[in-house]
Amino acid sequence: MKSKLKPALFVWKKEGKMIGIMCTHVDDFCFGGNKEFFEKIITGIKSRLRIGTEEVSEFKYIGINIEEREEGVWLEQNKYIDDINIPESREFFGSREMEGKELTLYRSLVGQMNWISCQTRPDLSYYVSERSRYFRGGKVEEMRKVINILKRAKNMRVGILLGKLKDKVEIEVFTDASYGNSIDESPQIGYIVALKDNDGNRSPIVWKSKCVRRVARSTIEAEAIGLIEGIEAGIFLSECWLEMMGGDRLKVRVYTDSKTLKTAIYSETKVLSKNLRIDLAWIKWVLEMDKIEGVEWVTTKCQIADVFTKGRVDSNLIKEYVEGKRRGERKI
Repeated sequence: MKSKLKPALFVWKKEGKMIGIMCTHVDDFCFGGNKEFFEKIITGIKSRLRIGTEEVSEFKYIGINIEEREEGVWLEQNKYIDDINIPESREFFGSREMEGKELTLYRSLVGQMNWISCQTRPDLSYYVSERSRYFRGGKVEEMRKVINILKRAKNMRVGILLGKLKDKVEIEVFTDASYGNSIDESPQIGYIVALKDNDGNRSPIVWKSKCVRRVARSTIEAEAIGLIEGIEAGIFLSECWLEMMGGDRLKVRVYTDSKTLKTAIYSETKVLSKNLRIDLAWIKWVLEMDKIEGVEWVTTKCQIADVFTKGRVDSNLIKEYVEGKRRGERKI
């Protein structure tokens, strides 16, 4: 069955239960399942398609190193990052505008950084969004900033652990926003969505950092915009899970570090801003329709999504979160 939500995803079911799954990228397949799935489905595919190399447990797929471990599946791109050719900063001394070839190189470096940030390096997501604003032109100091970011990326190793999930799986979403930090005063929003079980094991699925092309007149408006985008990503993952696994719909819990926003969501008092009133009405609607379990407040120190909305944020929090480390487990 081809997924209606993810056209490159295929699921095999028997008596309503998933027994195998496959994702495709051009002519590369990545799959897993039980013994029956391999004996009947994969054997049948191999009899009809000419198969090149086949690797199990530890391999590279679309530039991502994948390793099956006892605690789950480990993803990293250290080799890809090490192979990025970083120019010398002294070549871009001064404050002049970047020229043709320099601008092409700048776009190439940010593009490579974008690829790894989307796959295994959420700690770089904000910088990709920020640096992308200079694709049409900028001073050479912008190139120096990219060079410094890439050097830090090579020195700091980050991977993603898709942990083995047990009982009572739910979806957790951390959302954040910053107001007025961008060069054009647009709000910067970010979120991360993960599957989590009752024992605290988790699988980070998707994260995002972007500058929203919409006017926000206050911090709470920016936070509401970010919250809505995070909620939509959480609901989408819930629908994907339901399509694949069946059964009950997963609970979606959303976390924000804005007390003002949480108060406004659960209050009957109307806010003055009509734009914000519309956003709050939608959030209240998804709560009433049980599409999400609730919106909860966390301290800024425990806000996983903080790294997606501003620079110079300690990356250790997101690193521990996506790598499944229990050290310094946050209190919510």
